[in-house]
Amino acid sequence: MEDSHPLLLTVCCTSYNQVDYIRQCLEGIVMQRTSFRFEAVIHDDASTDGTQDIIREYAEKYPAIIKPILQQENQFSKHDGSLRRILITACKGKYTANLEGDDYWTDPLKLQKQVDFLESHPDYGMVRTNFSRYYQNENRLEPGMFESMLNMTDTHQDYILNARFAGPCTWVYRTEFDRNRPIFDTSRYFGGDLALVLEISRLSKIKYLGDNTAVYRILGKSVSHMVSAEKTLLFLIRLKNTRLLYAKLQPLGFRMNSGRPSAAPIGINTSRRIGIRIGSRPAQQISTNCCLLVTSISDRQYEYTLFL
Repeated sequence: MEDSHPLLLTVCCTSYNQVDYIRQCLEGIVMQRTSFRFEAVIHDDASTDGTQDIIREYAEKYPAIIKPILQQENQFSKHDGSLRRILITACKGKYTANLEGDDYWTDPLKLQKQVDFLESHPDYGMVRTNFSRYYQNENRLEPGMFESMLNMTDTHQDYILNARFAGPCTWVYRTEFDRNRPIFDTSRYFGGDLALVLEISRLSKIKYLGDNTAVYRILGKSVSHMVSAEKTLLFLIRLKNTRLLYAKLQPLGFRMNSGRPSAAPIGINTSRRIGIRIGSRPAQQISTNCCLLVTSISDRQYEYTLFL
């Protein structure tokens, strides 16, 4: 029998050929204890390894929670916004929680804590939490998020200048921000996590909760951990395009260090050969037009953000 309570939150879970991990992901969803009604849209993008069979199993076992969308044709590879349009239509809750099929939640009160905060703080658009990292190839679990995340400010300027990874597997946000943002050509821009956090931080505030609620799985060949130099460069170009797009929507200004007066970021256009180091491999020389953005000056040491 259908629950008569209004739907408050939708878990937006995406998967593709993750048969070894999807069961742990789904277990983390169905174990959630909440005072509100939620459902989980599980979108599988035409997996061929048996992932869809496991999703069907959970949909039969938990029909009130698991709502499968099982594609026969891959949507992501179209690069025309098809995947995002499908997900936006399917996610009907006031709030949305992000999750990918190879990550999983560990705290059964995760959703309750984040929704409680958003319900009592209407000026906030998103809540993220601490998480642990699991290095699949090494069978190693590291508690806590990446060290580079420890000084995050969750401001729009921080996300533009530093392209922060903010643990999307922990996010709960107001669905309206995702519904109302533009659909980008994903061959040139990031249409997913980065664009979403830039949109939310531009229009609202983001809260960090110190509770460790999830595990982010790091695979050898995941989207954000690529081995091919060409794919890495294309990844960086899309990263640059997305950040510049949002920087133009809301120009940034900040104070320089060393007692210098307030100033806007200094853009320096240059054409040169730059070295890109990929993992432990030797730096590869790439000829490109690029823009150096001076982000701080201190004791004659210049810190740059390099826009390729």
